[in-house]
Amino acid sequence: FLQTWVASLPSPVDDDKSQYPLLWSEEDQEILQSSSTSKIYRILDDIEEDAIWLEENVFAKDRAKFPETVNLDGVSVPCFSLAGFTWAMAMVQSRSFFLDKTLRLIPFLDMVNHADDAEEIRSGTM
Repeated sequence: FLQTWVASLPSPVDDDKSQYPLLWSEEDQEILQSSSTSKIYRILDDIEEDAIWLEENVFAKDRAKFPETVNLDGVSVPCFSLAGFTWAMAMVQSRSFFLDKTLRLIPFLDMVNHADDAEEIRSGTM
């Protein structure tokens, strides 16, 4: 099951990053920064700080286990690097929810939340 769920995630090298503000261009993030109470640059700074700590204390100690990039179907994909960590955080933030007052990522519920033939709604409220 987990392999199917991971395969359903958008690729870190996918050109369409419109649903993930952490992956937007700096120009688009600037617009969000000036219009949002949740400041994107503060979030990105926190992610970068965490990635640097991980690099220095974990990833750099064993690059065989923690490669900066991996080759998937002939494409070099960021992995244990700032770009890879930022992608991972974007996936977690877009797919997690609060349960028992704790942020949770539950792949089964993420898969149930989507249908292959569902119509995508881009704006509005529920």
